[in-house]
Amino acid sequence: MKSPIELYVKKGNFNVEGWLHAVAIAAIHEVAVIQANENIRGPVCEIGVHHGRLFILLHLLTNENEHSAAWDLFDQQNENYDQSGCGDLDQFRENLVNHGCDLDRITIAARNSMDLKTEDIIKNCNGNPRLFSVDGGHTAEITYNDIGLAGQTICENGIIILDDFFNEAWPGVAEGTCRYMAESPGLYPVSIVGNKVMLTNSKAAAEMYIHNLNFTYPGYLSKHTTFFGQDVLCYLPFKTNPIWKHLRDRPLGKLIKRLIKSD
Repeated sequence: MKSPIELYVKKGNFNVEGWLHAVAIAAIHEVAVIQANENIRGPVCEIGVHHGRLFILLHLLTNENEHSAAWDLFDQQNENYDQSGCGDLDQFRENLVNHGCDLDRITIAARNSMDLKTEDIIKNCNGNPRLFSVDGGHTAEITYNDIGLAGQTICENGIIILDDFFNEAWPGVAEGTCRYMAESPGLYPVSIVGNKVMLTNSKAAAEMYIHNLNFTYPGYLSKHTTFFGQDVLCYLPFKTNPIWKHLRDRPLGKLIKRLIKSD
């Protein structure tokens, strides 16, 4: 019988409203495996859960001794100034139950992240989170605030999962992130995958994650490049067509893949 996480990754996540690329699910799952192998323990959390599509994944990646925390405006939509998502508390709770989440290990709070303090996060999480998703308001001010909260609270070698940095519909995310990275050094990029940017809090940890992030995903190629002055691993969509299917495992196809990776 398949576990709740296996069922959710394969099919269940499609039944939850939200925006989450399958390749991002694969990458986050791989990061959790790396953390287990490296004995990086701790809670998980998310600012901006919407209906829980990513949060459910994060929670299902915890063990029975780890807590999870979720913050969203929910019915306080008068404070959702940029209309980036619309959290629904009842639907969120229903989705948690439907996908096998342990509600006894989850703290849910209707909060504006601009009012959150680092001590609130650690208290709600029962510790410093090892996986922290930032997907709340998408203005520069809110992103700056939220990535700061994440950067100040993640555990040693923890991971921040930032949404929409490269999404042209939300330029404030990139603006707020760049401002934070310029003013507060201490975060290091790990991966860019499925509209998510992953960051950690030491150069050694970034190198460790990049070295171990060796998963493959259909239709994607990996390559190394530079981001915020550091090495970063990118997963690039590669449109599959009949010609490429024919070529990809032949000498010419292998050459093309090597050229893309080394670009």
